[in-house]
Amino acid sequence: MTRAVLSLGSNLGDRVAHLRAAVRELEDVLLVASGVYETPPWGDDDQPPYLNAALLVQDPAATPATGCTAPGASRRRRAGCATRTGGSDPARSTST
Repeated sequence: MTRAVLSLGSNLGDRVAHLRAAVRELEDVLLVASGVYETPPWGDDDQPPYLNAALLVQDPAATPATGCTAPGASRRRRAGCATRTGGSDPARSTST
């Protein structure tokens, strides 16, 4: 079974609602969720601050090579530090 830490972030619109929606989408594989915390934007300082959270998820269908198959995990942004309503980035993946 593969476990992964996902870093969630949103800095547009109803940031809390976007994070909650992401957690609901992942509730079947969710092991632990952090509290929500606010961070300043990176790169382009002319944007709103982010609300962030971290999730520990398990995905029995994933292989160590792919990390996790969470929705949005393979999404690529054109600008790495751009504003966004929400997103998830794999922070770490381990296989047990």
